Amino acid sequence: MKQLRFLLLFALVGAACSPSSKAANAAAEFTADDESAIRGVVGQFERAWLANDYASVVALMVPDHVETLPVAGVGREAALERYQGFGVSFTSGTYDVKRLEGSGDLAYAWVEFNGRYTTDSGVGGMESGNNLWVFRKGPDGKWAIAASSYQGVSKPDSTTS
Repeated sequence: MKQLRFLLLFALVGAACSPSSKAANAAAEFTADDESAIRGVVGQFERAWLANDYASVVALMVPDHVETLPVAGVGREAALERYQGFGVSFTSGTYDVKRLEGSGDLAYAWVEFNGRYTTDSGVGGMESGNNLWVFRKGPDGKWAIAASSYQGVSKPDSTTS
């Protein structure tokens, strides 16, 4: 009986050290390529957002994307509807990654935003704030935004009469 237990234990240890388990551990690593890919998604988001191309913005999200804003919903369609309802057009701005960390197929980024906008009524202003994005790596190896939270301040331009 002791010999059988020893053989089973030996087989389990051997399986744990097998190439397939090493491949699984390697897959759990967050690599420089992963970081570069996420920074690429942030760049695509910036270009699409500043072009007011919200369909391209939500294409960078997983289908069941979640926003943590009081008026937000779940999914790409909810995000698209909310973005299209802003009543503003961004004319310039930057997204600056302040921190990016990950493990396996999950990562997060703290991204600072500063931008200039014009409202539908013609009033201009500045918007600045912080995004916290959670990224998920899909089965295809591509990273997408799985959840997001934004806190910002909008300052309309001063008007004089």
